[in-house]
Formats: sequence, C-alpha cells, structure tokens
Amino acid sequence: MALAAPLVAFAQVAALATAAPPAELHDAVVLGPKWAGAPRIRVAPIEVELDCRDVVRATQGDAETCLIAVRLHVTTRDTEPVVGAFWVGAAREVHVDVDGVDTDLRSPVPPELERYEAGTFRGPAFVRPGDVDMERATPFVVPPRSAAGEDRHEVVLHARVRLLPFERSLPDRIVASDAVLARHPLFATSAPRQAAGVVVVAPVRSVDATRSAEGLLHSGVVTARAPSSWVVEGRGDRACPAAVTGVDACGAPDVIEREDGGERVRVALASPLGNHLVFGARAETPPGPAVLTNGGPVLGAGYAFGREDGFRGRLAY
Repeated sequence: MALAAPLVAFAQVAALATAAPPAELHDAVVLGPKWAGAPRIRVAPIEVELDCRDVVRATQGDAETCLIAVRLHVTTRDTEPVVGAFWVGAAREVHVDVDGVDTDLRSPVPPELERYEAGTFRGPAFVRPGDVDMERATPFVVPPRSAAGEDRHEVVLHARVRLLPFERSLPDRIVASDAVLARHPLFATSAPRQAAGVVVVAPVRSVDATRSAEGLLHSGVVTARAPSSWVVEGRGDRACPAAVTGVDACGAPDVIEREDGGERVRVALASPLGNHLVFGARAETPPGPAVLTNGGPVLGAGYAFGREDGFRGRLAY
C-alpha cells in the first residue's frame, strides 16, 4: 500500500491566477434594456435565444456565426414615445426590431443612454474587426400608448455571434468529464472544438416576473438550439463572469423549469438577489477526433508497507 502526494496537481490548482482568460470572454455580451427618463413601462420576462442549427457559412475566411435574439414584450402607458437602448459587445450585424419593424433612431441619443453604467461594465477584453463594442448604445423607440389603456409591443435585438475555438477556463478543466483534462488541467490538450455564446445582463427592477407552470416566479427564459450532436447549455449559475461584465455580486438565478430534448434546451430562470439578472446560453461543437492527446507530468511520493516496505517515488508523463 502506498500513499502518494500528487504535487503537480496542487501546483496546477494554485496556478488559477495565471490561467488563460475564461471561455466567457468569447461570448457576446448584451446589457439592457435601459430607458431614457422615467417612463411608465414594464417588461415581461426576457427571452434569450441562441440558434446554431444552421451555422452561417462565413466568407473571406471569417469565422462562422450563430444567431442570437433578445426578446422583450413591453407594456407602456406613456403618451409619448419612449427611447430605450442596448449595449452589445463581441457581436455583429446588430439591429433592433420594434413590432417587426427595424428601428432607425436618427436623433441624438439621450444623455442618460450614452453609457449603461459608468465605470462598471467593461465588456469583452477585445473586439474583433467587424464586431460591435459596448462604447456605443444601440437605441430603439417604443411607440406611445393608444388613446386609452395601455399598449403591448415586441422589441427584439438581433445579432450574430462568432463560432470560435473553445478553450475551457481552468475551473472548467478541473471538473471536466474528460479524465485526462481533469487530472492535468494546465498541461492536457483536449480534442478541438468550437463554441458560440451570449451573456445578457438586465436590470431586474424593470422586469415583471411571471409564474411558471410550477407556480414559481421567473424573470428570464433561455433557449439554445443546435444540431443534436452538439452540447447546448442554458445558463444562469455560470453566466456571471465578473471579468466580462464587471458585476461584483450578481446573484445566480435559480433554474426552476427545464425542457431538454433533441436540438433544443429551454431554461426558465428566477429573479436573483441583486440589481441585475445575468443569464445566457452557449452551444459547443462535438469534439474533433483525437488519436493522441497530451496529458501532463505525474510526480508522486509515498511509503509502502509489507515485505518490501520503504519509500517509493514515481515520475512519469
């Protein structure tokens, strides 16, 4: 019997601070909606969709893209048009439809919509050519209510997010289902794959929660679609990357309803304890074939009891 001390594994875990940026840095980020002034407006649970079933084949050597949509059902009692805005990072071809019509706000953006929150949200670490960044608002206009009562409108943000080579963050690698990757999170090389994702940060105060079939309130719904061989994920608990959003404490939403089957995952998310609802979706391609994968060094030491007792050591790769 021998008692081994996996020193290298301890060193790998201790290297968290020097690990590569988390995979969420490649996700598209959507902040909002935020409204100008103090409108009498309410938003039904926000619906986020990521669709990779028909990956758009890029031209001129650019990365392939998936479709994303952030859908709002807005109820307004204002007698004047209401200006709102999203801030989008690491996505392309961004536009907003209101009641099925693409908005084109030519007037200057109201001062309170120049930034989502000054000095708080940093957005992606880098912006690739052709992608929008979060320095500029994407505004839209909700029409005023009719002569009496209140009106309901549909606001949809459309965009494309790139399908990029996916490298798991160190915490993800430590708990990976791939044994080689989990035992050697810094040194192992996993089979190549790509991923596309979106993270949405929305102010909870403007969202009206709705009761689910189980009677629980929820403020957001995530739907991810991809070919059946892909890995699709609707996320609440892991969709709070501080390095991306700058959110110090966003309170992970609770998954209260899950529908999983075939090419579609749908998750309803409850309101978190905090000012922001943070949730998203990701789709990953199946791992590519790998005949030989790199593992990592193994260093062990211990003591054996029995007829040939004594110290033992092991150094391997």
